[in-house]
Amino acid sequence: MWVVNFGDGTVSRINARTNMPVQRVVVGNQPVAIASGPSGVWVANRGDATVQRIDPATGRADKAVEVGGSPSGIAVDATAVWVCSDTDGTVSEFDPVTLQPGKSILVGGGPRGIDLTRDDVWVAS
Repeated sequence: MWVVNFGDGTVSRINARTNMPVQRVVVGNQPVAIASGPSGVWVANRGDATVQRIDPATGRADKAVEVGGSPSGIAVDATAVWVCSDTDGTVSEFDPVTLQPGKSILVGGGPRGIDLTRDDVWVAS
């Protein structure tokens, strides 16, 4: 299990059996959301408007990718990383391998939560 540590710019891996942290990874400024998928563990950093991928095997974080606005939620599956930004009212798609941006959808209303099903992207505003 992974959790964000908003105040110190890190995420922690927690041992689910002992509830103790076993690893801490430095990420961007003010991490607010985290999601796991086939391509790794993804973190949305609100303070510097970025996302980062963490390789769970090594605990290393990739270079941060700018996403604009203030990321407030993140979800990932095998084909995409989806990030919502509450300040510009969008949900943006990124390729999990190349980190290149795809489509950006204006949803309005300050989206904060995001989740995926097999066929849909769900956003809570």
